[in-house]
Amino acid sequence: MVPETTNGIISDYTINCNITGSNIMMLAPLTVNGSTFTATLEELTPFTEYMCTISASTGAGEGDSSGPQTVTTDEDGKSIG
Repeated sequence: MVPETTNGIISDYTINCNITGSNIMMLAPLTVNGSTFTATLEELTPFTEYMCTISASTGAGEGDSSGPQTVTTDEDGKSIG
């Protein structure tokens, strides 16, 4: 979705994830450079569903978060979609 107005060049993205249905087991936010299009979350729990959002920041500050997306990890703690 394209915003109605822009606030500058994206400097970074922040990814927030937590275990679905839990506000306690929140992972530390991961911030990556704005020119990056992939990120790797470390130390995920195997066979666990996570809910994640992403927000972008510019010189004007952090924007609204995306809608939540859910992913489930496999036995190695890697995402399987």
